[in-house]
Amino acid sequence: MKLIFTILLLTIVFFISIIFEATFNIDEHDYAVIASVGKPVKVISSKGRYFKIPYKQDVIKIPKSLIRTEDSFQCPTKDGTYVDVKSKTQWKIIDPIKYLDFFPSLDEAKFAAAVSARSELFKIFEETHIEKIKECPEISFDNYCDLEIHYTDITQKINYVLNQSGIAVAHVGIKVKLSPPNTKKIILKRP
Repeated sequence: MKLIFTILLLTIVFFISIIFEATFNIDEHDYAVIASVGKPVKVISSKGRYFKIPYKQDVIKIPKSLIRTEDSFQCPTKDGTYVDVKSKTQWKIIDPIKYLDFFPSLDEAKFAAAVSARSELFKIFEETHIEKIKECPEISFDNYCDLEIHYTDITQKINYVLNQSGIAVAHVGIKVKLSPPNTKKIILKRP
């Protein structure tokens, strides 16, 4: 009798562990990518409780919300004057399977978004004379100012590159200030 009770108890514990291993929850702020033997096979985007094959499939959760990436760098203008640039890029994952194919982690994706924005900004500043940048109100060696740049053009150019990897840029914000003339210039190579 004791042996039967032990076997029954172990069987119940085994099935409960299988049930817990086979279910997972998704909230409205995440995608769930079901991967079978390391390859993504299905994307779930609505909230709820779902089932997977235990010990064969894994669930990878990816955020749906906007992700913000910030970057600071010095950039030369067309006439050789340097400006300090701060950029803020807001982006989100639009295709989780492409995203997982391109980026092993969220940090890698943040880096890619920042580098793409920096690359486009370098192109703009290298073709802009410092006089046009100085027209920005309140620009000085101490203060940053918002610079009027065609943000939609930048966003479209960045999206052209990043959409292949499952990422879409929603907004690029830029603040600029003049680099002090006596400061040693740091030349950043275009990423």
